[in-house]
Amino acid sequence: MDRADPSDDGDTAPAVEQRLETAARDPHEGSEARRLLVEFLTDQHCDGIGDAALVFSELVTNAVLHGGGAVRISACLADDGRHLLVEVQDNEAAAPVPAVGGPNGGFGLQIIEQLSERWGITPTADGKVVWAVLRSGIDGTRAG
Repeated sequence: MDRADPSDDGDTAPAVEQRLETAARDPHEGSEARRLLVEFLTDQHCDGIGDAALVFSELVTNAVLHGGGAVRISACLADDGRHLLVEVQDNEAAAPVPAVGGPNGGFGLQIIEQLSERWGITPTADGKVVWAVLRSGIDGTRAG
């Protein structure tokens, strides 16, 4: 699946004005990345921060546990402010496989599917990028 265009309304892809960039190679760094995302979304006056943070956490956790770490984490708002694109790159080429959830977890991809407008995987030369597009809750009149 190709990389996401956050607005994907058939028009030219919007320019990105605001972006969060970080990395996480272990669970502690994943927690810090989540804190940075919440701060970023709060500064942008987004709604639905809890859902975005949960999707973000699931993507980062999968990269840390199954992809050798999240070598690049990116979150950005589309120029119209209505969509948030979250991308997590790792060095494992294998696509994530949905697990049967149980007492020890395994619900990550189901959570991502439920809370995102769409999500997918883009292969890279060194692994893959798993991305998700969510509504930002901004009405298009961005503060800033």
